[in-house]
Amino acid sequence: MSNSELVEYTLISPNKTSPRVHKIDTLTIHCTSGQVTAESLGNIFFNPSRKASSNYGIDKDGRVGLYCDEADRSWCSSNRANDMRAITIEVSSDNKDPYKVNDVAFNKLIDLVTDICRRNNIKSLVWSDNKEDRIYHKNNVNMTCHRDFAPKSCPGPYLYSRMGEIANLVNSRLQGDKQVSKIESTMTVKEIYDWLKNCGLTDAGVSGLLGNIKAESGIRSNNIENKYEAKLGLTDKQYTDMVNNGTYSKTQFVNDKIAYGLCQWTYWSRKLGLYEFAESINHKIDSTEMQLKYLMQELNTRYKSVLQVLKTNNNLKTCSDIVLTQFEKPQKQSEEVANKRYEYSKEIYDTYSNSGSNSTGNNTEFICPCRVRVEIDNLNIRSEASKKSRSVGKCPVGVFTITEVKQGYGSKLGWGRLKSNIGWISLDYVTKC
Repeated sequence: MSNSELVEYTLISPNKTSPRVHKIDTLTIHCTSGQVTAESLGNIFFNPSRKASSNYGIDKDGRVGLYCDEADRSWCSSNRANDMRAITIEVSSDNKDPYKVNDVAFNKLIDLVTDICRRNNIKSLVWSDNKEDRIYHKNNVNMTCHRDFAPKSCPGPYLYSRMGEIANLVNSRLQGDKQVSKIESTMTVKEIYDWLKNCGLTDAGVSGLLGNIKAESGIRSNNIENKYEAKLGLTDKQYTDMVNNGTYSKTQFVNDKIAYGLCQWTYWSRKLGLYEFAESINHKIDSTEMQLKYLMQELNTRYKSVLQVLKTNNNLKTCSDIVLTQFEKPQKQSEEVANKRYEYSKEIYDTYSNSGSNSTGNNTEFICPCRVRVEIDNLNIRSEASKKSRSVGKCPVGVFTITEVKQGYGSKLGWGRLKSNIGWISLDYVTKC
């Protein structure tokens, strides 16, 4: 279950019930009785003694705050059953009757509610001025108010009088979606590299991530797990087309245990998230742009420690390894697997980064003698400066001195002679100390 991409500030409240136990099918819009910021509202909900929260808040400048994941029930409407099924939204308002909401906040409310409906497959909003209709969801009514469950005026006369208008504005957008074909997006590896770099990842972070993606899918957004092509008698394209046109249902896609896409998403909840995210932004399931956005959403929510490394670390091996062991997590994570993914990462780094070997064009940075750190274990030591020469030993991870550099077959950065004179190691797998 995903959260909105419109969120600009996040502070998750301890005041929640996790997870919610009812499908999301209702919207409950509140007013804050004060012109708040996203941060100040978050601080209020972060206090355990307040015993209150909402899923989202919209501040006076139209910024959206996230205080309770959609997967969880907020404590917002004085009614457990309502909050279990509703997404609750606090909207910044004046602190006196009629608790007016400014145009910026109101327009962002329409954007947010539309996004929530799209992602949660709410086909239309239905409002009723009759409290009983709202409480008991008669005639498909799916908008409720705090005043329905407690002696309060919330959401105030201003928003309450515009609930029917809110429903109409959102429904107009939802109906318009049906007239627009799903968006198809393909990107080159260079475009993918630059897209991820713009997300704040270091060159090593982007390369370590893409090296793993290359190992998983060949950096192809329509790739299905190879063994299933023969088992199903379907090509990548045939499977993908069936998902996109609906002949292969959402339920089938989510539960077939077939790894799919750039990251080879396999587990049902991650495939469900991918499918629903594609629906929410009206993209095809194999849209590269959509899959990259979903990947970043996962990193920002479920794999924050991985993202932190990819945004701050400049060590290519470290970045490659953390994606392997803490994000992709395949069954086989041997040294051989890790080294192969590092090789892919190094190829991407050398090709696309500003500091890769293709941009320097030489090895002047290795002015001998110099100390280097070997990044992979059991690196072959060759008798000559060539991959074709025989192996005379293995070099462990660690710091070593090289006394000479030569160009030679099988190493983009060249070969370094170890001070011990036992042989040569590929400089593709070292960093200068």
